[in-house]
Amino acid sequence: MTFWMIVFLLVVLTVAGLLIPLLRQSKVQAEVERNAQNIQIAREQLADLERMNVAGELDAAEYHSAKQELERTLLDDVQTGESRVPARQHLSPLWTAMVIGLFVPVAAFGLYGWLGTPEALQVVAQEQGLPADHPPMDAGQQQAPDIGKMVEGLRKKLDANPNNPEGWNMLGRSYMNMERFTDAANAYRKLNELQPDNVDVMLLFADALAMGNDGKVTGEAETLALKALAKAPKNVTALWLAGLGAAEKGDKTNALQHWNTLLPLLADSPAEQSEVKKLIQQLQ
Repeated sequence: MTFWMIVFLLVVLTVAGLLIPLLRQSKVQAEVERNAQNIQIAREQLADLERMNVAGELDAAEYHSAKQELERTLLDDVQTGESRVPARQHLSPLWTAMVIGLFVPVAAFGLYGWLGTPEALQVVAQEQGLPADHPPMDAGQQQAPDIGKMVEGLRKKLDANPNNPEGWNMLGRSYMNMERFTDAANAYRKLNELQPDNVDVMLLFADALAMGNDGKVTGEAETLALKALAKAPKNVTALWLAGLGAAEKGDKTNALQHWNTLLPLLADSPAEQSEVKKLIQQLQ
């Protein structure tokens, strides 16, 4: 519910930001139209003066005096809006505002339904022990969530629609939290097939494989770690896993090289830096 309230508020703010200038422009255009009417009336009055002058009903002095008075009146009427005259438009600002006011919300929710991951809302709700459409419950009413059922539901959806990287990523994370490392590795394998050049995906996959192998970075896990490291030589996770892989094989030189490169990158994480130092000391 909170998510949809935030979405609604953002859509309203976006529409308001687009409509306010258009509505202001609509007022300016109305003023321009009034000025145009005044100019047309002035032209008609000027034509009458010229006709009266030619007919002899006005002498030259009267004609020039009346013409100057007409010009001053017209100038007073239009000078306040003259500097704000907009370029001619095919659609009035008011009509454009109405179209935008309808189009933006429809497009926003339509694009979210197409490109977003609506099932994530259901996942969050079920992780809290509630159905997706259930109202908030008091603390005394909350019950333990059936995470396994939720995860299997997500898996069935992905089996029907496998080209969903966000879904496979969510499934992999869920399996990792449940310590079902083999299932997590299978989910990340699908994700890696969809995004084969994504360093983060490679490392998630490698980590899941290693956790399913008692923490040992060997075989495919090491291959993935080294591939990621080749693409991102300063990636902390890649250096960590590559060092573990080298150490597992007894390759002391490469293990020390990876971990010594990693140490300065952990300056903001003293606990992790201390752990790497211990690994280096043990290896030495």
